[in-house]
Amino acid sequence: MNELNTLELEQLFSFRGAIYQLLSRFYRREMDQELLNQLHQLEFEADITLPEILEGNRLLKIFLAQMGENALTDLAVDYAKIFLGAGPTCGEGAYPYESVYTSPDRLLMQNARDQAVAIYRSEDIRLEDSFNEPEDHIAIELTFMAYLCQKTSEAIRRNDEAAANSCLLKQRQFLQDHLLSWVPNFCADVQRIAATDFYKAIAMITYGFLIMDRDMTLGKHSTT
Repeated sequence: MNELNTLELEQLFSFRGAIYQLLSRFYRREMDQELLNQLHQLEFEADITLPEILEGNRLLKIFLAQMGENALTDLAVDYAKIFLGAGPTCGEGAYPYESVYTSPDRLLMQNARDQAVAIYRSEDIRLEDSFNEPEDHIAIELTFMAYLCQKTSEAIRRNDEAAANSCLLKQRQFLQDHLLSWVPNFCADVQRIAATDFYKAIAMITYGFLIMDRDMTLGKHSTT
């Protein structure tokens, strides 16, 4: 190992997977009270200096500290407005699909979705029947990254260097070819459209985490 020992690497990939899974949950459906309660208990990393994450954390803490009794209703309305294009500005939204952001006519079910399906099948992944969305939905893509992180962690625990490096390569490729090809623009739209600081914060944190993860997976850490 170059910089981290085996246990530290295993924990690092598990932590990354947990962050990807949490981000996925924010985009999968509206907030609920249980998740809001969990967010109150989170401890924010003090050593992160990326501006987007710092500002996102600041807005999120303020929102959680000041939210009123109608917070869940306000968040549900904002969720529908941002991701479903509902409300007075019907039709304008940050639609959470890679195809919308990467196809010339901003349509669903385009080449990006087909590529995502092929990648998931190569890993023999079966998607949830209960989440009836195209396979290039941001929640599914983030969950796939969480899966790859967990798979890498398990390979490191087994001291299977070849499997760990293969999983890490898949993470790098999916992050670069898919998430980073559209999520930055998507997050910018979320920040522009959102009425609540909560979703502005989530968008900032999502963008910042992807940039931080790109820098880490492409340069600083290796399983060898």
